[in-house]
Amino acid sequence: MDEIRLRQVECLNCGHRRAVREDERRSALDECPKCHYVGWASSAELSERTRRLLRERPVQGRKRAVHLHAVQ
Repeated sequence: MDEIRLRQVECLNCGHRRAVREDERRSALDECPKCHYVGWASSAELSERTRRLLRERPVQGRKRAVHLHAVQ
Protein backbone atom coordinates (compact mmCIF):
# COMPACT_ATOMS: atom_id res chain seq x y z
CA MET A 1 0.00 0.00 0.00
CA ASP A 2 1.36 3.40 -1.01
CA GLU A 3 1.68 6.07 1.63
CA ILE A 4 -0.11 9.33 0.84
CA ARG A 5 2.30 12.21 1.28
CA LEU A 6 0.95 15.66 2.01
CA ARG A 7 2.38 19.14 1.77
CA GLN A 8 1.05 22.41 3.08
CA VAL A 9 0.07 25.25 0.74
CA GLU A 10 -1.18 28.70 1.60
CA CYS A 11 -3.29 31.31 -0.09
CA LEU A 12 -1.18 34.13 -1.47
CA ASN A 13 -3.85 36.66 -0.53
CA CYS A 14 -4.93 35.87 3.03
CA GLY A 15 -2.51 33.16 4.20
CA HIS A 16 -5.15 30.45 4.73
CA ARG A 17 -3.32 27.11 4.86
CA ARG A 18 -4.40 23.64 3.80
CA ALA A 19 -2.88 20.25 3.15
CA VAL A 20 -2.77 18.81 -0.36
CA ARG A 21 -1.32 15.63 -1.77
CA GLU A 22 2.35 16.09 -2.54
CA ASP A 23 1.82 15.19 -6.20
CA GLU A 24 -1.34 17.31 -6.62
CA ARG A 25 -0.98 20.21 -9.04
CA ARG A 26 -4.67 21.02 -9.48
CA SER A 27 -4.74 22.82 -6.13
CA ALA A 28 -3.25 25.90 -7.78
CA LEU A 29 -6.60 26.39 -9.53
CA ASP A 30 -8.80 26.05 -6.46
CA GLU A 31 -10.41 29.09 -4.89
CA CYS A 32 -9.51 29.90 -1.28
CA PRO A 33 -12.49 29.06 0.97
CA LYS A 34 -11.70 32.06 3.17
CA CYS A 35 -11.15 34.95 0.71
CA HIS A 36 -11.98 33.40 -2.72
CA TYR A 37 -8.59 34.33 -4.21
CA VAL A 38 -7.06 31.82 -6.65
CA GLY A 39 -3.34 31.63 -5.96
CA TRP A 40 -1.45 29.13 -3.83
CA ALA A 41 2.17 28.44 -2.95
CA SER A 42 3.98 25.82 -0.96
CA SER A 43 4.29 27.05 2.62
CA ALA A 44 7.80 25.60 2.84
CA GLU A 45 8.98 27.79 -0.04
CA LEU A 46 7.67 31.13 1.24
CA SER A 47 9.74 33.27 3.58
CA GLU A 48 8.06 35.72 5.95
CA ARG A 49 9.48 38.55 3.83
CA THR A 50 7.90 37.11 0.66
CA ARG A 51 4.57 36.64 2.43
CA ARG A 52 4.57 40.26 3.58
CA LEU A 53 5.56 41.60 0.15
CA LEU A 54 2.78 39.61 -1.53
CA ARG A 55 0.11 40.83 0.83
CA GLU A 56 1.24 44.43 0.43
CA ARG A 57 1.29 44.24 -3.39
CA PRO A 58 -1.92 44.79 -5.37
CA VAL A 59 -3.41 41.58 -6.76
CA GLN A 60 -2.69 42.60 -10.38
CA GLY A 61 1.06 42.76 -9.72
CA ARG A 62 1.48 39.51 -7.84
CA LYS A 63 1.96 37.18 -10.80
CA ARG A 64 5.47 38.43 -11.52
CA ALA A 65 6.49 38.33 -7.87
CA VAL A 66 5.56 34.70 -7.26
CA HIS A 67 6.35 32.91 -10.51
CA LEU A 68 9.10 30.97 -8.77
CA HIS A 69 7.00 30.13 -5.71
CA ALA A 70 3.66 29.25 -7.23
CA VAL A 71 2.30 25.74 -7.04
CA GLN A 72 2.61 24.23 -10.49
